[in-house]
Amino acid sequence: MPFHEMPSDGFEAMTVSLLDKEPGVVSATLYRTSRQLQYGIDVLARRQDGTIEVASCKCYAAVDKGELKEWSDDFLKHWDGHWKDQKVRRFTLVVAANVHSAQRDAEVQQERERFLQIGVEYEVWAPHQIQEKLRPHSGIVAQHLGMEHLERVCGVVSAPFNMLSAASAVPTGPSAAALDDLRRLISQSVGHRLDHLLGRFRTGEVSATAAALQEIRGGTEWDALEAGTKARVLRLQASIFSTLVMTRPPRRLPMGRTPSSHRRSAPSPGGAYLSPRRCVRRP
Repeated sequence: MPFHEMPSDGFEAMTVSLLDKEPGVVSATLYRTSRQLQYGIDVLARRQDGTIEVASCKCYAAVDKGELKEWSDDFLKHWDGHWKDQKVRRFTLVVAANVHSAQRDAEVQQERERFLQIGVEYEVWAPHQIQEKLRPHSGIVAQHLGMEHLERVCGVVSAPFNMLSAASAVPTGPSAAALDDLRRLISQSVGHRLDHLLGRFRTGEVSATAAALQEIRGGTEWDALEAGTKARVLRLQASIFSTLVMTRPPRRLPMGRTPSSHRRSAPSPGGAYLSPRRCVRRP
């Protein structure tokens, strides 16, 4: 799968959805926003036993020599000052590029040993591992990769999703329950992405947020979203529109012109002021 072709925020949102399905995980969420100090991670997951898991997402087409160590350093340099007392159980590097060369394998082993020294597990999810983790979760695949990838990744056809756009077409019985589950999963995944987009909007990334929201509304999964999730998208779009209107500079008239609202029409011979909208008799 060409995961490196995904938008970076979409790749991070997909990671949130996958970590949320890991055994023992209670919840997963994006960790802060791109303009806030993230202490070397992008996603944080809380486990039932009180420990946490963290993930760093790299949506790149290739991994060069030494980059695995650099990405580990981004986390480890904050160990004593931030992470040491937070019961970190596992650090996962989620990368869109393949790392299965002899040189990359050796580097992965080196990083695994570095993290072992501080009592933290180290894993790498490359494309093969990501695809295997996606396989049982058709809702996550439909949301983040598109319905056209369902058969390839999950071994199911995308036809059932078409039924979500019309309530009358949804059958009763077990298949209806399965479609409800897919609707819920898709809406949950979009919800994670909206959390991230809201953070970007609040840090001033208005145009990028607007483009991402339009992508969601124009996607094939829009009709499958729950009403509450659709409402969140529309509310955020309305906030962006209000922001753009409020920050738009006032229109400047050419020199010597007066706004039409301040101009008076010349009186007619009969003593009335002529206006495009009304005729007012002069006293």
